[in-house]
Amino acid sequence: MSDSWPKEFARRIENFGEPFEGRPGIAVSVKVRVVGGCFHREHSPHAYRLIDVAIREPGLGSAIQWHEHESGPELLVWIPLVTAGLAFSAATINLVVSILKARSEGIKAGDRPREPLELIVRTTQPGAGVVEEKVLRFDPQDPVHVTVVRKALDEAGRKMLPPVATRGAARKKKGARGRSK
Repeated sequence: MSDSWPKEFARRIENFGEPFEGRPGIAVSVKVRVVGGCFHREHSPHAYRLIDVAIREPGLGSAIQWHEHESGPELLVWIPLVTAGLAFSAATINLVVSILKARSEGIKAGDRPREPLELIVRTTQPGAGVVEEKVLRFDPQDPVHVTVVRKALDEAGRKMLPPVATRGAARKKKGARGRSK
């Protein structure tokens, strides 16, 4: 990875998140990355025909932005903060599942790269830079279950939250100990 990639990524995430400023939530990247080789239109035309149909599904809205890379597709996603923490939308989960399934179907139809895929969630945090969580790995013949993908993404999303509440609690405890002396 080049030194410029983290800066480029941070700029991309920041630009994507600007329209959501003031709303509770976080901008993240959901990357479907091939373990070796490539996963793009030139070598995976069958998969990308299916992916193109999934991207045109109504309901994706402005909270999801699509990026193509040689190593695989990336979704920039705004995840709103809800009572239970962070939760990816059904539209995001369904799109990720469609991409994973399209890869398998594409290979069955003759797409050449056959390496496994990794599902990765990333964001940036002040002082920590790029934070990355590899959440799942799929071989082309592995079944893709919506519930497994949802659980893995939601757990990764929770890990992406900056530990602001934790720091506040630690300060309160420290202050309480100081007064008891």
